[in-house]
Amino acid sequence: MSGFKVGDVTRRSAGVSLKAKVVRVCVQGRAGEEHEGGYGDVLIGDETGCILLLAAGAELGMLTPGSSVLLRNVSIEVLHQRMRLTIGRWGSMEPLEPGLTCELENDLSSRDVASDDS
Repeated sequence: MSGFKVGDVTRRSAGVSLKAKVVRVCVQGRAGEEHEGGYGDVLIGDETGCILLLAAGAELGMLTPGSSVLLRNVSIEVLHQRMRLTIGRWGSMEPLEPGLTCELENDLSSRDVASDDS
């Protein structure tokens, strides 16, 4: 891992790994054929900022407010001109010891992303 931080994320970020604290979990849907275990948006962050993470199934069950995780090979998805992280086919997540801090003032998911930004 190269020390990538949430504040370094851009709309073109792909295949990055980072450590983050779980701030809030908002379950959006129930278990079904496509997302066994449900799916939801999870606000995660570190000392440089925060961003939404789309999580589903077992991933969602691992994420509880106050816990910390290591995300590997995650990418950015832009939906309605807002960024959020996704754990794709080759991505993974593992729990870390709690203790990370989160900067809520720099919420990358709350800003509009212009199509020509890097």
